[in-house]
Amino acid sequence: MSMLLCRKGFDGVSDLIAGQLIDTHKSKGGHCIPVLLKWTLPTVASVALVFTVPNSTVAVRVAYIFVTYNLFKTVLDTYVCMAHVSLATYVTCNSEERSHMLIFKMLFAALTRTIMASVMLPMVNFFGGQQSQGAWIKSILVFGIIGLVPLALNILLVKERVDNEAPPENIIQGVKRGGVNKYWWMAFVVNLCANFILTFNLSVSVYYLNSVMGNMGVMGTFVACSNMPGVVLCVVCPFLLKKFTKRQMVLFGMGFAMGMAGALIGDCIDYGEWKTGTRVQSVLFSASSVGAKAGQGV
Repeated sequence: MSMLLCRKGFDGVSDLIAGQLIDTHKSKGGHCIPVLLKWTLPTVASVALVFTVPNSTVAVRVAYIFVTYNLFKTVLDTYVCMAHVSLATYVTCNSEERSHMLIFKMLFAALTRTIMASVMLPMVNFFGGQQSQGAWIKSILVFGIIGLVPLALNILLVKERVDNEAPPENIIQGVKRGGVNKYWWMAFVVNLCANFILTFNLSVSVYYLNSVMGNMGVMGTFVACSNMPGVVLCVVCPFLLKKFTKRQMVLFGMGFAMGMAGALIGDCIDYGEWKTGTRVQSVLFSASSVGAKAGQGV
């Protein structure tokens, strides 16, 4: 628990660094697409390393887990995820189109969590059982390879059309731009609270299934059923945007708050550029992600 909480702190700092790198570095293909192209495969390889813990002393195993988990989650996964979540803001300035892209991103994230929760343990058992290290590695690689497909489609089919002519010079400047953006603060709080509630519910579920029911075998089904209402709400969000504002939908319930989190940040970017003259894209997404990590860590 302490290691995971500590890792959340590192992860929050790395989010800001990743956001700054994406905003200030552009190569052929844009700001985000080159990151997906170069770092997706190393990210898949790094998550496999997390499951290759050596059969050694407790100190060696803890050190190995700390290093490999942070390499995967704090460095590589953070960089790729920041590029993916920021991509919509580099594709279009149209608020409705951008919101739809970000909402559907949340939809497929929820679907992925639901599917993984349902099939992970059966797949591990298929490859040799939960006591087999190789079974876990094979299962993770299956999901990693499947995950390459949508990222490859982003690389091949998506084109960045919006350039950032005035990115922040450094992380501090970018965070300051977020600090004077009142709507970003509102989105930040929504993201923090939604992730706190989501992670808290998951933790309670683990306790209930393990200590009350005494059957962790139904964890996949339990998580899948818990995620389904959120999936349904993400499906209907784009249609409801034609009749309701994002603010109204967020105030209606947590399911909408989770689905609309990215869309809210997208609109904050436009407001911040109008207010300060600096377009802070990935940094604002990364700063909001810090709130999400804080909620998860607590």
